[in-house]
Amino acid sequence: MPKRKFSKNYLDNLTEEITTVVNALNSRLTNIENVVSAYVQWRRHDKRFKKYIKKQYEKNSNSPSV
Repeated sequence: MPKRKFSKNYLDNLTEEITTVVNALNSRLTNIENVVSAYVQWRRHDKRFKKYIKKQYEKNSNSPSV
C-alpha cells in the first residue's frame, strides 16, 4: 500500500493550527506563572515558598528516573 501524499495546503494549515495551539498553551502557562508569583508576593511568603520549591526540586532530582 503506497503512502498517502498530503497536499501542501493541508500541511500548511496543520502547521498553523499546531503553532496556534502551542502559542495558546504558552500564554496560559505564562498567565498561571504570573498569578502564582503575584499571590506569593501578596501573601509575603516569598522566602518560605522559595525554600519549599528548592526542597521539592532537590527531592525530585535525587529520585531515580524511570
